[in-house]
Amino acid sequence: MSFHADLRLGQKYEKIALEKLGDGETELPPEGVAFSPWDFKHGGSAYEVKSDRHTARTGNLCIEYEHTGVPSGISLTQADYWIYYAISGTSHYSYKIPTSVIRAAVAKQGTRRWYTDGGNSKFYLIPEKDFTQYLWA
Repeated sequence: MSFHADLRLGQKYEKIALEKLGDGETELPPEGVAFSPWDFKHGGSAYEVKSDRHTARTGNLCIEYEHTGVPSGISLTQADYWIYYAISGTSHYSYKIPTSVIRAAVAKQGTRRWYTDGGNSKFYLIPEKDFTQYLWA
């Protein structure tokens, strides 16, 4: 998938997350900001939304921490929650995880790291089972 297709997929799931959160005041990042410390604020909390086409197959959540040698993702986010969509074919399931819980999972020994794009993007792989209590129905 291309960068633009990934961006469109992410935007699709941000809209789905907002609809699922329901009524409430929503704040979007200022236009023209390339990288915001959160995707949107809703009801007094800040959210980061991720979508992943591999989680359902691998059993891992993929948490980015660096891109092109620069801290990103969990390293920089100011979100209170990560809403994480695991996409399987035409369906999905989701998690709503406090960011502090993800950071604690990352801090655990034995968390595997994964690299893509020739090492440009770096991720932590955390087993889904560590987050089952945060499944978001």
